[in-house]
Amino acid sequence: MPDPDAQADVPVLSRKKVMKQRKRYWRWRLPTSILRPLHPIEPCRDDPAFEDFAIAIIALRSRFHRWSRVLIQSLRDSGQYHGPIYVVTEKPSAFAGLDNVATIKVAPTRHQMVAKTCKTFLCDWVPRTRILYVDADIVVGEPIKPWFDRSMARHADTPTLFYHDPGERKLPFHGGLILMDRQRSRALFHDWRRQLASGRFRQDQEALLTIADAYDVGYFPEGGILFPTEQAIEQAQRACFVHITRHRYRMLGHERLRHYLEDVLEIGDAGGRLDFS
Repeated sequence: MPDPDAQADVPVLSRKKVMKQRKRYWRWRLPTSILRPLHPIEPCRDDPAFEDFAIAIIALRSRFHRWSRVLIQSLRDSGQYHGPIYVVTEKPSAFAGLDNVATIKVAPTRHQMVAKTCKTFLCDWVPRTRILYVDADIVVGEPIKPWFDRSMARHADTPTLFYHDPGERKLPFHGGLILMDRQRSRALFHDWRRQLASGRFRQDQEALLTIADAYDVGYFPEGGILFPTEQAIEQAQRACFVHITRHRYRMLGHERLRHYLEDVLEIGDAGGRLDFS
């Protein structure tokens, strides 16, 4: 694990770059209607622990629609999770007919940093006490209940939980999996949104880094997430959450990942729909 106290290098962007990013946020105007929370969809009746819990995904643009459907399939099958899932998307029809899935419609954008800003609205949009945000390029390889129980023991004292970032820059926070308390995490996410809208940051984790010390932010218990490598695939390793990422797709190759997803994690037809090319 990276050292959570290590100082990450946050690059200083040029004024031209900052102004360009600010304009992108300005053009991405959210309809006021979607700022109202949705009505709850069906709770998870087969497990009381999930009664006031939901999973949220951001799926903007066609490839994220495909990946999100694989993620949802893996949540239902490998994850054995049948509770509510909320998908933030510009195209609700891409998720029509999925059981216990609601969509939150937003304006389209092709800019990654603008899309990531949707994370900061989840406490306003999703009508559950506990919300787990999951990146669209994650798949689920094991039942989530044991992971959930371990995480909730820590979540009781700390309203917002992250994993450490495994990348080369060793940022303290990985933004692909976030457990939040809708009320207690709201101020953090509103402040995070203000930082993102400033246009000063290249990654959403950099913006979070500037404000995290002012809030009660913590870490998940160790384990539960896997960033696949050649060795991990050869050893048929699995975890509750497996984060593919575009970089790993290019590094490992489509066929190796297809084998891993379909033969090891037993996610049917995942290889075709998780095409990062």
